[in-house]
Amino acid sequence: MHAAVEVLVNKAHLEPEIAVAFAEAFDMAIANAQLVTVPVIDMRFAAVDARFAAVDARFAALEAKMDLRFAEVDARFETLEAKLEAKIEKCKAELVRWVFLVMLGNVALSAGTTAVLNYLQRAH
Repeated sequence: MHAAVEVLVNKAHLEPEIAVAFAEAFDMAIANAQLVTVPVIDMRFAAVDARFAAVDARFAALEAKMDLRFAEVDARFETLEAKLEAKIEKCKAELVRWVFLVMLGNVALSAGTTAVLNYLQRAH
């Protein structure tokens, strides 16, 4: 503060009382200005980084839960798919059996019809 008073008195040619008042006002203004210094900025950035790290951890936990749930859903779908494939194969086998029976019935019916027609033709 003494250096500031000397500059105001010698270079600005102010009276010493006015120079002291200006110097005190400057000191108070600087003290109340809450200037941001590099350590303060570093501290604030560290706090922000810590918050982002916490958010990243929460997202990682959420992602792990989602991966677990997706794995469970995939397992359920695979089980359901296996059951459906088994039922489809069962239906195919049943269908083949019915087609075979219908064809066999058709052959039997045709043979029977032919036999009846031959009998009726000979009877005349």
